[in-house]
Amino acid sequence: MKKKIRNVLVYIILYTKNFRLENGIIIFSEARGGSTWLMEILNNIPGSCINWEPLHVEKGVVPKDFKWGWRPYIPKENRDKRYFKLIRNILSFKVYSNWSSTYFRLISISSMIKSKVLITKFVRANLLLPYIVNRFKFNNKPILLIRHPVDVCISQLIAFGDNDKNNSLEITNCIKNNRFILHKDFVETLQTKLEYKIANWCLNNCSLLKDRETLNKVTIIFYSDLLINPKEEILRVLKTLKNFTELDSEKIIESIDFKKRSKTDFKKNLKSDPKKQLYKNFEKLSKLEMDSIQNIFNHFQLELFDAYQPLPHKTRYNNNHK
Repeated sequence: MKKKIRNVLVYIILYTKNFRLENGIIIFSEARGGSTWLMEILNNIPGSCINWEPLHVEKGVVPKDFKWGWRPYIPKENRDKRYFKLIRNILSFKVYSNWSSTYFRLISISSMIKSKVLITKFVRANLLLPYIVNRFKFNNKPILLIRHPVDVCISQLIAFGDNDKNNSLEITNCIKNNRFILHKDFVETLQTKLEYKIANWCLNNCSLLKDRETLNKVTIIFYSDLLINPKEEILRVLKTLKNFTELDSEKIIESIDFKKRSKTDFKKNLKSDPKKQLYKNFEKLSKLEMDSIQNIFNHFQLELFDAYQPLPHKTRYNNNHK
């Protein structure tokens, strides 16, 4: 009975809340990219609450007939009113599911009522980022968290195993899937699940990394920087947010336990030493495996990372994309 009453209260609160889209905080990343950790850190902002992965194909809020698939792509110039309305409603928490309101339902009724800052976390929306920043205006720059694709893909294999369609050659049946078709011949030459995953990462991220117009409208955080200098990186993010004084930011920083494990550290294999955490997946690879991965990076003209070490080539990348 208490659970039913609480569910009714949650429904009423969400129905009557007025989360302003422009004042929200949006996190874009890849699955196993560190986004849950970042989300939980930013959830220390007073009055914040979480809109959890609303684009999940099976548990999220996207109508099935939209055929967005697991990695939706909408060109930035698209003017489909249905898509615009859905994303507007997602970013203001006007549409939600039991899945996307998971974290919201965990807080107290009092905290629900007082909540005013909506943190929306996406791990399936990197290709939507150009469309979103082109069609909507934000007071807070969306955050793009970038982790090395080798790290991301090995972590996905450990966490999800064979329950991931990115392990295979199957072309995604979704709208705007030309990128899969265009690179089909190359992808069919790949041999291992890790190679397929790396190729899928490139298919879903490389075009974004070349889009300087979009990247100029976001706050970029590299997972390696967040891991090694978490306080400095979070303070940098907080300073970009509107309605926060420097004193507010310092208080928030003091309240954060940066050593706390993310709820999605399923295997409990986070290394306490940040540098060991950074290099642990690369130590699992042979020279032959690294060479094969580098060949994939070369095919997709990925310049930000190489296959042999976890740190991004920021200078080289910036010089080539001015």
